[in-house]
Amino acid sequence: AGLEADRVVWTCGQIPAANEECTVKIRYRTRAVPCRILRADSDGFSLRFAEPVKAVTPGQAAVLYDGSVVIGGGVICSISETDK
Repeated sequence: AGLEADRVVWTCGQIPAANEECTVKIRYRTRAVPCRILRADSDGFSLRFAEPVKAVTPGQAAVLYDGSVVIGGGVICSISETDK
């Protein structure tokens, strides 16, 4: 499963490369989940979770981390329940 996000803000000074591994949080009080970035550009990003994540919902924020450093984030615009 995975998600696509738009309205992205990159805070790390550069846009991550495809296939880069990082973690993502979709709720403030949840733990960061490992993921792989499939696409990232100035318009948004798509990613695939390394493990199941419950209740991913369009309209929520998705914040990407490299360790404790925020890479960037965006607003979830769609989710994918199956691998493509």
